[in-house]
Amino acid sequence: MAASNKAHEKLIQDFNKKLKELSENETKMFIQMFENSRNEVRSQARLIELYKTSSEDAQSKAEELTKVAEELQRLLHNASDRYGQLETNS
Repeated sequence: MAASNKAHEKLIQDFNKKLKELSENETKMFIQMFENSRNEVRSQARLIELYKTSSEDAQSKAEELTKVAEELQRLLHNASDRYGQLETNS
């Protein structure tokens, strides 16, 4: 009976050790997955910020080009008016 108890105690100790190892491994895997997820979220946040900045820059350039085009149209209209006046005065 004592030998059987010792064998059972040894078996229980082995199972406890394996359970502890599995638990530690699962904890490590969970922590690693959490870290990976957090890093992914950070990367996506940086990409969003880059896209936002790029979009704002593009919008600013488009507005600037629109103003330049409007100014060129105004200058062309003025030049056409002056040319028309020169032709009628000639």
